Amino acid sequence: MVKRMKQRLGVLWTCAALCCVLAAPAIAEDPGRAEFEGDGAAFNMSQDEYETRKQQMLNRERRIIINNDGGDASVAREGLDDPRDFVDIRTAPLVGSHVDTVSYCTSRTFGVFLHQTEVGTPLTSRDEAYEHNVVPTLLEQGTDPLEVMIEYCHENDIEVFWSMRMNDTHDASRPERFEGNPFKQANQDCLLGTMDNRPRHGGWSAVDYGCDVVRELLYDVIEELCQNYDIDGIELDFFRHPVFFQKTGESRPVGDEERSQMTGLIRDIAAMVEREGRERGRPFLIAARTPDDVDYCNTIGLEIERWMEEGLIDIWIPSGYFRLRSWDDSVGLGHRYGVKVYPGLSETRVGGGHHAHAERASDEAYRARAMNGWDAGADGVYLFNLFDPNRKIWHEIGEPDVLQPLDKVYFASVRGAGRVAGGAYPHGHFNRIPTVNPDAPLSIAPGENIAVPVRVGESLDQLPAENQPETALSLHVLPDLDDADNLRVAFNGNELRGTGNDEWLEFALAPEAIRAGENTVEIRYAGEREDLQLADVVITVDYSGALLDDASYIDETRERM
Repeated sequence: MVKRMKQRLGVLWTCAALCCVLAAPAIAEDPGRAEFEGDGAAFNMSQDEYETRKQQMLNRERRIIINNDGGDASVAREGLDDPRDFVDIRTAPLVGSHVDTVSYCTSRTFGVFLHQTEVGTPLTSRDEAYEHNVVPTLLEQGTDPLEVMIEYCHENDIEVFWSMRMNDTHDASRPERFEGNPFKQANQDCLLGTMDNRPRHGGWSAVDYGCDVVRELLYDVIEELCQNYDIDGIELDFFRHPVFFQKTGESRPVGDEERSQMTGLIRDIAAMVEREGRERGRPFLIAARTPDDVDYCNTIGLEIERWMEEGLIDIWIPSGYFRLRSWDDSVGLGHRYGVKVYPGLSETRVGGGHHAHAERASDEAYRARAMNGWDAGADGVYLFNLFDPNRKIWHEIGEPDVLQPLDKVYFASVRGAGRVAGGAYPHGHFNRIPTVNPDAPLSIAPGENIAVPVRVGESLDQLPAENQPETALSLHVLPDLDDADNLRVAFNGNELRGTGNDEWLEFALAPEAIRAGENTVEIRYAGEREDLQLADVVITVDYSGALLDDASYIDETRERM
């Protein structure tokens, strides 16, 4: 659907490329695509028909949504025979996996994109950071990474969303990127700060959505996308990065004015998306990736529950750099308004860096996280910043029946308190779930009882005896186990006896002792040390019979990262 590309963008597109776009194959299980291809002006869909088609699109199988940040095109490997081959880096190996949707991000910093645009600025730089950027070559050939990705995915029955980072601030630490952003250069009064006068929260180069020109640019960019690209949906990514107004940058909650400005923008986008969907004869879906607590969202200007109530979004992706609520809370909220919910399984950043903590970055940990999401009633799972397309989990975590008999490692807290690159408005007092992790261990005072819940998303006691796994509880105690005899540990009210190994206490568990859902680990310290800390609580579910005796999967994960 590039019916307006020539007149709007003024790019010399070849007839062959245009025909390829117009003839894109139908996506499996999407009746809207095959039936409504053609000149959008021919369609005058009634409200009932539009809503029916939209619901059909929304209800299609969408087991895993993977967010691709566009690094395969902007920093693609050297030596590609054809610039279009960037799809081989992250996407081609996913064909036939559980990945049903690719959410492809072409936004760099706010206003700069990897696709052809007159509203924003295409990224044509080949500086040190973008030495192998394929965008300039593709533009010369009459196409761009988004168009190539759409064609490839649709040919392989994969749905494509376009992802917009609502306030990416990678240019705050890279002056050359800021200098290469015409919008920010021309509107520096609409930024949260300067390099020499930084806000308390968020990157100084973040845009202020209180400025009309910021909201107008975003609207125009999305309108242009809908008119010129055959995308299936739009992802509004509010986690890159989650500071949107001067007040939150200054550590103050926003007021009604800011919330109204943002909600007004989302209303305008939803109305425009419906108009463009009617014109092309096939709806667009709208997804929003936001923090998972309504009060926190309201504090930073995102009225997420109002958006759901008014039908402004179709898909909610809760959680990102931090998580504040249980998946049950998120699924319950979304489903109350008919919104599909896809728990965001971002990289944890525990230990520093994207995947520094190998146990949490392992396939076994991702399986457990996905199982907890499915057990809460999620409609699928969403993965962010995980770009190795050859990992087994792409063929495992999208179907609970496939996932159930596989080894898993459950953490009381995968994310910990959470870290936001560039900073964010403080979220700690909004948290309602455990945060125990090696970066922020819990102190255990003499005579104190502490209780830590651990969610396990499978019913082990319902399995036949021959299919039951070995299970174990592990506690990471700092600085050492010299005083382990004074620790009393109970699991769901039953006292355990374990063995010490370095900084770890290990306890065998009977599978039937583990509940599907929340389990409670209770710890009482009867000693006198003032420096004792609990750094991790882990439940291992070993179906293979090898996981508990062989920790090589951790080293393998570390090498892969």
